[in-house]
Amino acid sequence: MNTRSPQWLFDAAERERQLQDLAREDERQDRSRDGHSARQLRYRLLARTLNQPIEAQLPADFVPVTAARIEAAAMQRRRATRRFEIGLIAFFVAVFGLCAIVAFTIFSGDWIAALASTPIMDAVSNPWLLTLLGCMGLSRLLEIHPSMRRTSR
Repeated sequence: MNTRSPQWLFDAAERERQLQDLAREDERQDRSRDGHSARQLRYRLLARTLNQPIEAQLPADFVPVTAARIEAAAMQRRRATRRFEIGLIAFFVAVFGLCAIVAFTIFSGDWIAALASTPIMDAVSNPWLLTLLGCMGLSRLLEIHPSMRRTSR
């Protein structure tokens, strides 16, 4: 692999630098040369423009307004990312739940009958207990999810 640049690149860059320096010097001393090339005239125009003072000043509240604008954009990106993450988690939970249901229906043959005859299943099969567990789970879910919270104002 060749790591050295050809000499003609350095020569071309040096010629460009010399033309820029000459244009700056001509503009500084207000010399006019008749034999200027188009490139030299462009460099002189650029040097003249760069030497002029800035006409438009920044407003007094430029920094706070710009900071507020940047902060708002960052906050919007954070919200969009958070919404995406929550949607992705909900999608994966739904897919996992569907896979669990499919696995349960495929492999639930004999052991469900054996599990149903245990005393603990008699207690869990109580409809009021299932209702209580469902309410507690829903309450916890609403507590965790920030969009479901009620705020008093």
